[in-house]
Amino acid sequence: MATDLNIRVISNLKTTEFFMLYQQDINLNVKNFKVGAWENSHIAPGAQFYTTLPLSIEAQGRKDDDNTVYKTKLIQTDYNNSYEIYDNAEGLDIKSSSLTAPTDNTMNIYNSTNSQVQGVVLKDSKPLFSAIIRPDNKLNFSINPSIYVAISDFFIEQEFFDAATLSPLTRINYEGQSYLTIILGENVGTGKFTVDYNFDLFDLA
Repeated sequence: MATDLNIRVISNLKTTEFFMLYQQDINLNVKNFKVGAWENSHIAPGAQFYTTLPLSIEAQGRKDDDNTVYKTKLIQTDYNNSYEIYDNAEGLDIKSSSLTAPTDNTMNIYNSTNSQVQGVVLKDSKPLFSAIIRPDNKLNFSINPSIYVAISDFFIEQEFFDAATLSPLTRINYEGQSYLTIILGENVGTGKFTVDYNFDLFDLA
């Protein structure tokens, strides 16, 4: 049975570095999407970082208008269900929808407004990805159980980034796991960053 994933990051690095955890192994019916910098932090040598990647998924509608960003509330979502971004008395909103629902363990987010909107998918209120949905169209997606680890020379300030510009150190398939320890290291001879990981139980306290 699938559960939340408890994550521990251990730094064996020689200096403080910026690292990211994100999910980009996503099946989509659209080509253009941006990956969310889901969890990111600077981590000092010898430090440990703890977080939880929830099983539950949230959705939100967003719209950019002349340097103004409008965000709907967050709603909890489930696979094989549909959700709808719509105009609620001229205000952008999101709700469960009676529009056609998928039956293949995916999820639909419909845009019933008259303009382009962003469908944003989140875990623990932190964005996983964002995709443009045209009027009277839908975003169909499923998220595969894998997480990417990257160490970056530059701090990513935006919520979303182009994953093609970042070289992940490793992709970890965590299907069926409840615990994940990620060990960040550095090759003494080459200076190359390394990532090791295991699924051993650890103390959450």
